[in-house]
Amino acid sequence: MKQYQSKLATVLLAAGLLNFGLAPVYASETSESLAGDTMVAEETAAEHEKQATEHEKSAQEEAKAAEESAADHKKAAEHHNKAAEHHAKAAEHHAKAANSTGMTHEKAAEHHKKAADNHTKAAEHHMKAAEHHQKAAEGGK
Repeated sequence: MKQYQSKLATVLLAAGLLNFGLAPVYASETSESLAGDTMVAEETAAEHEKQATEHEKSAQEEAKAAEESAADHKKAAEHHNKAAEHHAKAAEHHAKAANSTGMTHEKAAEHHKKAADNHTKAAEHHMKAAEHHQKAAEGGK
């Protein structure tokens, strides 16, 4: 039994010395591994920050484009409103002219009636366009 204990002590002593000798090597490898992990984490964080900056820039550009589009639609709505008013006035003018010419100017009366109808249609078209552009300017479709 004593002989067994002596061999066991020798094995344990040798194992202890081996462990003591390998400990600095293991610690060095662990330190290098942690440094590598830290570098990867820093690179990943930098890439994520770059992507976030790109997304923010893209969002700002889209917002600016939407504002410009709304402004364009508002201008178009104003233009169509003015055109609708113009055509409505012209329709009134031609309707009056058609009514005042009587039977002696039958051809002139037909011309003014057609012109009045055309201006009425144009006024309706411009009113619809103005409504469309107004909705678009407000963010609707």
